[in-house]
Amino acid sequence: MNADKSRRVPRPPTAAAKRAPVRRPRKLARPELDAGPQRDVRDLLYDLREKAGRPALEDLEKRIAGDDRLDGSPKKDVIHQIISQGGPAALDDVRAVALVLALACGEDKYKIVDRVTQLMHSFDRPSGPSRDESSDNTSAPAPPPAADMTAVVVARPETGEAPGHLFVADWVPMLGDEVAFTLTGIIESVHVEVPLLTDWLTAELARRSAFDIPDDDVKKQILRPVRMAKGRSERLGPELVRLARAAHAARYTDAEIRTILNRALSFKVNGLLSSADHPGYPHPLDLGEMAAFTFGYAEKDLIELGFDAGRGRGGVRAYVPGEILLNSPELMEIGTLLAPAASSASARLYRACQSAQDFSFIGLADQRHLWTHFVLPQAFARYPFDAVIVGAGSIRAFGLP
Repeated sequence: MNADKSRRVPRPPTAAAKRAPVRRPRKLARPELDAGPQRDVRDLLYDLREKAGRPALEDLEKRIAGDDRLDGSPKKDVIHQIISQGGPAALDDVRAVALVLALACGEDKYKIVDRVTQLMHSFDRPSGPSRDESSDNTSAPAPPPAADMTAVVVARPETGEAPGHLFVADWVPMLGDEVAFTLTGIIESVHVEVPLLTDWLTAELARRSAFDIPDDDVKKQILRPVRMAKGRSERLGPELVRLARAAHAARYTDAEIRTILNRALSFKVNGLLSSADHPGYPHPLDLGEMAAFTFGYAEKDLIELGFDAGRGRGGVRAYVPGEILLNSPELMEIGTLLAPAASSASARLYRACQSAQDFSFIGLADQRHLWTHFVLPQAFARYPFDAVIVGAGSIRAFGLP
């Protein structure tokens, strides 16, 4: 018998043998926890991981390590503990896990990180008076700020009616009923108390002061941005009074002045938190992202425009929604004449903004809306007050920078 014929012919591999082993995403344990912030953190992050398709812990560790913006750098065992039990873990590590999970499943990273930060801060916050405090009947709570000297943020809308990073203040206690928008008489020193801003800056300053850093110069550099933000926050009241006076002099209505003050306060507060490295806020130099973050728009839907008052009176730059300009018939007519045939509406708008220049091409109602809702609040936060153009009627030309 031929030796070749006697040799066994190998069977072709089966489909099962061809198939590479599939590693199923591992579902983490979810132990029972008492009701409280730790369980809330765990449930939030656990559900985010499930929604993201259960990314492997090693993968999450690599994503965090590769993101230079994150202060935390947890290893996979710490990530497991955070997702499965909500900690205990360092705040920066929990924020890092929250951010990469939010990005992995398309959730709002700012909202998720803000929520986690609030919950983590409440870990160490007692739910009631301590035994020593409850037994001391002679101690009295500190008196609240005088009502007529404080504008308290009464709403931070989370519904579809308004963006989540716009503040709404009660200006009557701050400026007085008659003084608020008629601005008669003398407005004395005003203090603006914004709970999120004040609480976080105070807590962050204490946290950084506790760092064990022997080099005084290094420690000063670490404390400097928070101290500067705290100092600027204490000047908010007088600055807003000045803005209210200028808006009244520019013949804005009561409703418009309220909008200007609310949005200017929002832009200032978000900018101060950003400059002090509050997690979840855009970098202070990324003005486009900050405008989108504050006003509730996608950054791609905003256009940066320059506005010029002419005759050496200066100008300002600001990000404004393209949708308002798209509804200006005269402006779009110019874009249609200048842009190639069959151009998109956005392309026609850009051509118009490159060439139109005369601000009168934007209707009066749209001019005022742009100024009260977008341009003036940004200018108030970005420029020295003497350089701020308060009235939209002062603008002669506009266009792409």
